[in-house]
Amino acid sequence: MGPGLSAVRTVSVLMLPALALLLLGAHFFRAGVLPLAAACAVLLVLLFVRSPWSARVLQVALLLGTLEWLRTAWVFASARAATG
Repeated sequence: MGPGLSAVRTVSVLMLPALALLLLGAHFFRAGVLPLAAACAVLLVLLFVRSPWSARVLQVALLLGTLEWLRTAWVFASARAATG
């Protein structure tokens, strides 16, 4: 396998976290929380840093993003249940 396949594999592995950060940033931007939206944009840069600390920072950020999506789903479900 040549170096071209390695580059394709790297890009494909980084696509999902990049998409998750972009969607999370859009979520925060729509909610009016601009500092967190900007933080999501800055975290995209860490996808290109090849060190263990950047991977850990991204993992924590994506974990917190997951918790935010779960909280948002709970709020929407509660509002929907309240309206009948």
